[in-house]
Amino acid sequence: MKKTLFWLVVSCVLLFAACGTTQDTGKNVDDGVVTDKTTADKSTSSQTKADTDKTVIDTLIPVTVVMPADYVNEKTSDEIADSYKEYGDIKVSVNPDGSAALVMTKAQQKAILEDFRNDAEESFASIVNDDAYPNIVSIKASDDYKKYTVVTKSRDLEFGETLVEIIFRILGEYYSVFSGGTGDVSGLIVEYVDQTTGKVFKSTDPAFVPDNTPTPTPSPTNTPSPTPLLQVEKIDEKTEVYMDYDNKRICAYWAKYKNTGEGIVRIDDAGIDFYDNDGQWIGSDDHAWCIPAVVKPGEEFYIINDLYELGSAYTNNGCVPKALFELKAAENYFSVDVLGVSFNKGEWYGLEITAKVKNNNQKDYKYVYPYAVMFDASGRLVGYGMGSSKTFYAEKEDTVKLDGYMFGTERDYGKVKKVEVHIVGDKK
Repeated sequence: MKKTLFWLVVSCVLLFAACGTTQDTGKNVDDGVVTDKTTADKSTSSQTKADTDKTVIDTLIPVTVVMPADYVNEKTSDEIADSYKEYGDIKVSVNPDGSAALVMTKAQQKAILEDFRNDAEESFASIVNDDAYPNIVSIKASDDYKKYTVVTKSRDLEFGETLVEIIFRILGEYYSVFSGGTGDVSGLIVEYVDQTTGKVFKSTDPAFVPDNTPTPTPSPTNTPSPTPLLQVEKIDEKTEVYMDYDNKRICAYWAKYKNTGEGIVRIDDAGIDFYDNDGQWIGSDDHAWCIPAVVKPGEEFYIINDLYELGSAYTNNGCVPKALFELKAAENYFSVDVLGVSFNKGEWYGLEITAKVKNNNQKDYKYVYPYAVMFDASGRLVGYGMGSSKTFYAEKEDTVKLDGYMFGTERDYGKVKKVEVHIVGDKK
C-alpha cells in the first residue's frame, strides 16, 4: 500500500489556520481576578487550529490503498467501489497487474479499519461459541493482527480448529493493506495456550521451543485394546515454484499417500518443511490441507499446501518440501455417503461443486466440513475444495456446496474432469 500526500494542500491549511488567529491585548477582570485574555485566547486558538488541521487531514488529504490482485479476483472498479459505498465516495481503478487502487480520505480509511476491528472481535466470539471449535476458549489478536493467542481446553485439537490460522492470515493481510502495509504476513505468529497449564504448547514461530508439560489426565480404568499398525506410504507428489501477482515467490506442493497399515487412521497436525537441493532448511508452514483427514486401510489421502511464500532463506537452489503429520488411530470413525457430484466454473472465481449426500448412520453428526479433490483427465490432482461446516442428520439426504480452487499456477478449470467429495470424521 502506498500513501499519497498533497503537501500543497497541507501548506494552505496551515496558512489558513495561522491567518485566522486574532489578537487582543486587553485584560479581562472577573470577580476581582485579573487574567491575561491574550494568553487564554492563544490557548483556545491553538487548540482550534489543531482540531482544524486534523479535520482537514481526515477529510481532504487523500490516501491510496492498493488492493492486491488476489483480493480483486477480476472484479471491476465499479463492483469494488460498490462494496465500500457505505463509507462514501471512494475512487477505484484497476491496475494492469490486476491490483486495484482505492483513493479515499483518512476519515474513510479510519472508518473501514474500525469496522474491521469490530468484525474481527465478532468473528473471534463466534468461533469460541461455535460447537465446531469445541476446544477453543478464547482468541486474542495483537494490534497489528500479526500475532494471535488461542487458549484451548485440550492440546489434541480437531483438524477444523487449526483452520482458524487461515482466518488469522486473511485478517492480517486485510489489516496490513488498509493500514498502510503491503499485505505481507509472512511473519504472522499463532500461539496455542493450554488452559490448564497456562503454557504455550504449539506455535507457528520458527524459534518456538515446545513445552512438554503434559495436560493432567485421569488414570485409565480399562485395559486398552491392542493398537493396530498405523502406516502410510507416499505414492506421488508435485512441487511448483512460481511468482504470484505481487511478485512474491510461492512454493506449491501436494503429496499423495496411501494407508498401508492395519487400522483406520486420523491424520493430525499436517504441515510442510521446505529445504533446498542441498538439504538446507528454507522455511516451514504449520498448516497444510489433508483431504480426507481420516482413511481406512487401502484408501488414499492428499497433503496440500499451494500458497507458501518463500522468504529470504530461498537462494534459487531449488525447493524440496517435506510433509509432516501425526498418525493416530481413529476411535470413532464415521462417513457420509456421497451419492453424486456435479461442478461448473464459478461466476467470479473458482469451481462451484455440488454434492448430493446421505448420512446412512443412525446418529446425527454436527459441524462437519466437506472437502473435495479435483483431477484432470489423467487422474492427477489439479485442485482442491472446501465447504462450510454443517450438521448431517441420521438417515437423511442432503445437498452440500463447496468452492474449488486450482493448484499452483493452473487456472484452466476446463481441465477438471473429476471431483471427489469426502465427508468423514472421527468424533463421538
